[in-house]
Amino acid sequence: MKPNPEPATPHTQRPNRTNTPSPGTLLLLLGLAILLAAGRAAWGGRAQAQDALETATPTLTATPTPTVTPIGGMLWRGEVVARQEGPSAATALLRVKVEGLTGLPVDIVTFTDFIGQNVTGSKPDDLAPDELEFAGLTSGRYTLIPHGLNAQLTLDLEKNTTVYVVFRPVPT
Repeated sequence: MKPNPEPATPHTQRPNRTNTPSPGTLLLLLGLAILLAAGRAAWGGRAQAQDALETATPTLTATPTPTVTPIGGMLWRGEVVARQEGPSAATALLRVKVEGLTGLPVDIVTFTDFIGQNVTGSKPDDLAPDELEFAGLTSGRYTLIPHGLNAQLTLDLEKNTTVYVVFRPVPT
């Protein structure tokens, strides 16, 4: 009787490996070669594409600036008219007046974000009909944009400060 050979353990048995790529690898390489050839044919090679970029001369065309007609045909300008300390040590308060216009939306934005919108006359018990306020603002740079006036004002706010802004028509 022949003795049974010991069973091989995974550590001692090695599979037969060859240097032949698998069919999946061959397909991947073939696909890449086709894409590379198609790209070179479309661009005429890198050197030709580079030559085209270097020899191309841009054509500048003047674009007319559209004329904006603000509300009432008037030009408007915003300005900071006063700053005072208070009412909150942690935040800033911004009071905005748009002379003579009630119900006008005003946006407040930063360089990267829309902060909010308010409407003149929205606090009839506390402010005049052409005024509004933005409260609880942090320190930073803000831009006020009243709708339809073709005007805006950028200002810096600090905490514990109330800033008063007026938008008014500019005499022409």
